[in-house]
Amino acid sequence: MNPKSRLSLLLALSIAGIGVTVAPSQHRDVMPTPRYGFCTAVLNDSVFVIGGAHPMQAVRTDIDSTVEAFDPRTGTWNTQLRPLSGPRVFAAAVVVDGRIFVFGGMEGISPRNSRYLSSVEMFDPGVRRWFPRSPMPTPRAKLAAAVVNGKVLLIGGEDSSGPLDVVEEYDPDHDAWNTHVDHLRQRRMGFSAFTIDDDVYVVGGIGGPDPPNPLRSMEKFNTHTNPRKWEMVSSLNLTVPRAFYGGVVTDKAIIVLGGEGFAGFLSTAEVFSIKDDKPLPSSMYFLPFVRSMFGCVLVRDRLYVFGGLTYAQQLAPSIYELDLVTGINEAYPEIPASAALYQNYPNPFNPATTITYDIPAASDAPVVMEVFSVLGDRVALIQNLPREPGRHSIVFDAGRLPSGTYLYKLTRGKESISRRMALVK
Repeated sequence: MNPKSRLSLLLALSIAGIGVTVAPSQHRDVMPTPRYGFCTAVLNDSVFVIGGAHPMQAVRTDIDSTVEAFDPRTGTWNTQLRPLSGPRVFAAAVVVDGRIFVFGGMEGISPRNSRYLSSVEMFDPGVRRWFPRSPMPTPRAKLAAAVVNGKVLLIGGEDSSGPLDVVEEYDPDHDAWNTHVDHLRQRRMGFSAFTIDDDVYVVGGIGGPDPPNPLRSMEKFNTHTNPRKWEMVSSLNLTVPRAFYGGVVTDKAIIVLGGEGFAGFLSTAEVFSIKDDKPLPSSMYFLPFVRSMFGCVLVRDRLYVFGGLTYAQQLAPSIYELDLVTGINEAYPEIPASAALYQNYPNPFNPATTITYDIPAASDAPVVMEVFSVLGDRVALIQNLPREPGRHSIVFDAGRLPSGTYLYKLTRGKESISRRMALVK
């Protein structure tokens, strides 16, 4: 296959306690079958891309049963794998004991005109075939999956009623289900799950059912208590509400990339560094790409981003390959030399936008962020509290304000900085 896309990316992340660098990538071919809403699984260092959807015409979207595998070592695709027994999109996939398990999904894109699936399929690499397994008790799509102690937690998702809080546990060895699992504290769909020290963390997604909105919140499934239970972790909320993002976890960090927020597709990443098997509050970084409903996996310290949708609901067939190099020495973020206030993103916006600012040396003086009309009237107080030195981001939701130009102002002690932003509804 001739290479059709040469992509290079340099993303430097300075994580509290951990130095992480994503080095320039090598070029990779586009996906043989560009799509979105698929699930991924890494088996024997190959990335399996399973199911998904791809627009065929302006009024038609095809749902796929195709299974293809990418070998990062050679940069080649295996397109001769057996397909799933039927098409599905927004399913979940995990690997347990050298086998791939695919759970649920739906047969179409529209919740009103699609059937939610309970079916489960297992791929046995020894015979390279898919086998049916016991169905999920709750048919659903846009769910998350996590492996804990050889069993699979199927978390949240969506059915015809909207976002769900249901959690069920699958035992691959006995092909059996446990439905007596504590439910999420918040209904959510279109999110990822991350296992750290046998506890499971979920973050973001779409909440609801009325109205369905992107979420910032994080929950933890504590497996070290009896009974096991979900608990909110309010100190670890996302800076920017997001859903349908790409997420991976390493022994150093949870990395959340792209997705969709209040204002549309996002070009930011949030990184929760991990210390003593516990995630710490996130730092946010800008990405050179915008994607949603894509695949994101980690293979031998290299991060791969596959497919998905970009602006104007266009397919993104290209692949980013990023070299993730983690430092072994503690490396704290550089303290800014002076205060700075950056242009909000996105701008113009509707109804939410992110404001980023730098704080220099420590001080007891509160950091005040205010929003004013062009006539000088204060219309919002976003923040009024002391902050540690470093770079910070905050989300401003202007849902109750009319369209127009506004001034946002950062004040700390006797120093103040202001910029303009445009709200367009």
